[in-house]
Amino acid sequence: MPSRATHSKSHHGCTQCKVKRVKCDESKPSCSRCVRQNRECDYKDTILQSAFGSLSPGRSPPSSSCVVPSSAAQVRLMKGPNSAPIKESSSSPRPSSSERYFSTQDLELIFHYTLYTSLTLATSKSDEELWQLVVPQEAFSSHFLMYGLLSISSLHIAHLRPSNAECYKNLGAQHYSSAMELLKPVLQGLGSGDADAVATFIPLLTSISFATLPELPPIATDYLELILAKFRSLRAVKDMLQSVWPMLETSSVGLFLFMDTARRADPKAVNTDVALEALEWRVHAEVVSKLLRTEYLDAVRYLRHSLQHKVQVLTWPLLVSDLFFQAMTEREPAAIAILGFYGALLHMMEAVWYVGDKGYRIVSAAAEILPPEWKTLMRWASMHVNLPQ
Repeated sequence: MPSRATHSKSHHGCTQCKVKRVKCDESKPSCSRCVRQNRECDYKDTILQSAFGSLSPGRSPPSSSCVVPSSAAQVRLMKGPNSAPIKESSSSPRPSSSERYFSTQDLELIFHYTLYTSLTLATSKSDEELWQLVVPQEAFSSHFLMYGLLSISSLHIAHLRPSNAECYKNLGAQHYSSAMELLKPVLQGLGSGDADAVATFIPLLTSISFATLPELPPIATDYLELILAKFRSLRAVKDMLQSVWPMLETSSVGLFLFMDTARRADPKAVNTDVALEALEWRVHAEVVSKLLRTEYLDAVRYLRHSLQHKVQVLTWPLLVSDLFFQAMTEREPAAIAILGFYGALLHMMEAVWYVGDKGYRIVSAAAEILPPEWKTLMRWASMHVNLPQ
């Protein structure tokens, strides 16, 4: 029997080829496969590998020991000779002097965030300065945002260090709990001084939620319930966000992240816009209630915003109305179809570590649940994520 052809395995391919598990020719700035498929190409994972070495499960990068405080309260009380002071937010409850210090381990997390995690949160080149430089500076005067950065950094390290993942996941969960505890009073008395920090925290909330999604169940209906449960926990701050949303939209960061921008001359965006118009037409035809129809169309309008800026995909679960969210939980066909389109747009971020194949799975679940008469409408979303027909 002839021996099998062998080839050397490359660990330096682009992020997109690694996600799809296909061979990359490592051409730069864009590999040949990404050029042929007209998609963005980056080598962010390769940058991480050069810093940490191989990121395969068999070889985790060097790290300091991970220590999880015994309670969420102790996260704010850890203090030692190497701790660093953090300034108070104008709207946060005034902590005691010991609560204004973070541990050495937290310094490791913010270092990792600034060098590595921030680049994975940027959805375009224009975002990188915001997440890498502006956001950490803002976090030093906003406690809730600092804990949010510590949380997403912990979860990113858990993703990169499988051998120590459980500890960093637990650490990320505690920092997230501290962030949410401090966010609530800020939202209740929001002033212009905290608006930028809150606007930044909104997409961060969704990123953390996706990163903490448990092991994915194989049954489509179970996966749908899992996603909606995550969205439900995100929407715990929705009522408070609604009252301050005009202030967030007009803040410096809000203007950059949330407001409509000029439509890009991208054929994919044009095709997506046509698909969204077909979805709106179907909503008009199927949804009898004028009130409910308006809520459905608003949900589609929020999806259209992501054509201008990918980060707006992360705000969608927080922005849709309670009536629309209830319709999704009751599996109303039009609502599930819109959720399926959301999955297709989320799939644009599949190369990001906290997203991965979640968009594909949402489309797959929606396509399986919807009745046959909705299959034609879902064809665009299914083709967009390469779902077998």
